[in-house]
Amino acid sequence: MWGCAVFWRSLTYSLFVIFLSFSSQGFSQQSGGSGKSIYGEELRLLRFPTSHETYGAAKHKFYIQSRLHGNETGTTTFTAWLMNRISEGKSLLNQLSSDVGESVTFDFLPIANPDGAKSESRLNANQVDLNRNFGVMWGRTSGNPGASAFSEPETAAIKQIIEKGHYTAAVDVHGYVNWVVAPSSYQQVRFSERQVTFEQRYIYASWIKSIKSNLTLLNSYEIKTAGGLGDGGAFEDWAFWRANTLAFCLEVQEVKDRGNLDAAFEQYERFLYASFKSAIQLKTTPTASEINDQNTAVVKREVVH
Repeated sequence: MWGCAVFWRSLTYSLFVIFLSFSSQGFSQQSGGSGKSIYGEELRLLRFPTSHETYGAAKHKFYIQSRLHGNETGTTTFTAWLMNRISEGKSLLNQLSSDVGESVTFDFLPIANPDGAKSESRLNANQVDLNRNFGVMWGRTSGNPGASAFSEPETAAIKQIIEKGHYTAAVDVHGYVNWVVAPSSYQQVRFSERQVTFEQRYIYASWIKSIKSNLTLLNSYEIKTAGGLGDGGAFEDWAFWRANTLAFCLEVQEVKDRGNLDAAFEQYERFLYASFKSAIQLKTTPTASEINDQNTAVVKREVVH
């Protein structure tokens, strides 16, 4: 099934959902759904492992969403591929718990913009760019950010998922440039010194340092920020600064060699594994008072402009 990317990209939305169900065997869909789009399509949040007790006891929870831009079909192809690997026990992410010695779980939202996916449109049914509709730097964009932050049912649902999930890290998968889009610095989002604690600045600098270090796992990739690109309302900025979740946007390349998705996607799997491992390490760093006693040079050195 995974060897024919041409087939995957030619599927209608309805057929894509059917094939996605095969990829997600071993995952559980959350009862009651996770929200609906403007046209009433359900946002399907899928969880691994399926045991409610295991999930509730997990020390670290990770969230991966894709297709926030509905025309980026290849992003859901990647997340479906990754979910299939996890359900079969073949993914590096299956090793994360034993490697760090702490329990982990994964939540996937493979199609975050169902209406846009059905129409092959970047935008949702209200013609809003959902990745400009989140609540940090909202309105700073040349596109349509919506009437207000979280004005769209899709972003409102994602906000609820993130706030309820208390995730260690969250990833928004997009395509198709060679970028990892990290959270913008507090200077870029125009927070004052009084609005950001020392601990937040330390965590930001450490997270940026980790992303830069792990970037070597990707072929010819650059680190960017939405603020640096002139775009406000991005998922990763809100998730990091408002939801206390280590976050980034991973841009996956469009598959050129359609005969072997494994070769194309394994680099992203390695990057996610390394990033989640870094996130766990960062979340178990010393307390704020202990941080204040450390060398703070990293804060100035690692800010992304």
